[in-house]
Amino acid sequence: MTNYVCIRLSWCSRTAGRYLKKDKMLKTILAALMLIALFASTLQAADLPDFSLQDINGARFQVRDHVGKEVIIISFWATWCVPCKQLLTRLEKMRLEHPGLLVLAISVDDSSTLAAVKPYVSGKKFGFPVLLDIDSRVLRMFDPESKVPVTVVADKTGSIVYSRIGYLPGDEKEIRKIVEGINR
Repeated sequence: MTNYVCIRLSWCSRTAGRYLKKDKMLKTILAALMLIALFASTLQAADLPDFSLQDINGARFQVRDHVGKEVIIISFWATWCVPCKQLLTRLEKMRLEHPGLLVLAISVDDSSTLAAVKPYVSGKKFGFPVLLDIDSRVLRMFDPESKVPVTVVADKTGSIVYSRIGYLPGDEKEIRKIVEGINR
């Protein structure tokens, strides 16, 4: 008879008294660590990939033209995404407070909602470039699952120092600290 050592995990229901076998738990932990390492290595401590997109006025925007000159915040968003729009408003305020900060708002609206992008941006009077990633090609460089919002901060050398999928009010405080730390 095989003797199993069971370890009770804090997330298991105490009333149900669920236990996992040690070898299954180790596999789960190892898989989670591998996913974390993969995610961290692709988004943080990496170089900002070069890409070119059209802005809402039809002009081409090349990221490499700005690396080495300014801190860059990229925010992937869509007109149908309420948290995305909240974040853009906060990033505009941050941009006004920090000269030398480039905010790029990259819309991933597809052909069914693309017509709403320019009126929304014009109505908000955002002063940062708004780029169009209709097929989410650039978004997939940062988030293979193509969820929004995605926020990325790159320092002046183009190294990614922060990335986050999702947005909760208050996240901009963390972004602000990072930007202020880079600008010191």
